[in-house]
Amino acid sequence: MRALISAAMLAALPGCVLTGIDPAGLGEKAGEMSALNNALPPGGDVETPQGGQAVYDGVASFYLQDGPNPQAPPVTGHAILGDARLTVDFGARTVGGVMDDFEVAEFLMADLDDDSFQNLENWEPATGQIVLANGTMVNTTRFDADFAGDLTTALHVYRLNGKMLGMFRGPNGEYILAHGDRDFGDNVTIDGETPLDGRFDLIAVTE
Repeated sequence: MRALISAAMLAALPGCVLTGIDPAGLGEKAGEMSALNNALPPGGDVETPQGGQAVYDGVASFYLQDGPNPQAPPVTGHAILGDARLTVDFGARTVGGVMDDFEVAEFLMADLDDDSFQNLENWEPATGQIVLANGTMVNTTRFDADFAGDLTTALHVYRLNGKMLGMFRGPNGEYILAHGDRDFGDNVTIDGETPLDGRFDLIAVTE
């Protein structure tokens, strides 16, 4: 099973107790930005600025599975949700940023009612941050960047390293959608062990 904590799914999370963050919740924030993005016409040309900088505020989500193997329960899921702040220099064609203020929910896959994750409870704060590096616009509409960082909860240490593939959407590239590349998970560990499966997604909008 390859589940996805997308921004649309995050919109279903307001009923969960997200301790340590704004009462509006990261899930509600992601839902609002997803609704704005979904209102955009699909595809088409995106005109990004020729120069200047823009700061994007959004939500990052990681989903990991660990266990003996996919056919040998119990398989545990880890939902990891945090703030994302990216800065794009359109003149220099660079992208940087930080993801932080993470919350983590751990659950048994067998107990998951549906892929919306709306019934997850017991979200716990995680210390640490994930930093972008080597962010470069590969053309006027897309960019890639490395990211790396460790997050620590009372129970686990998550090493989340990988490459982000991003695209600009909307007039003046006011939205960013990004995800991990096809090798995401190769450099990710939970307590030093490689998870069975993983997914990374990000959505952000200019401030």
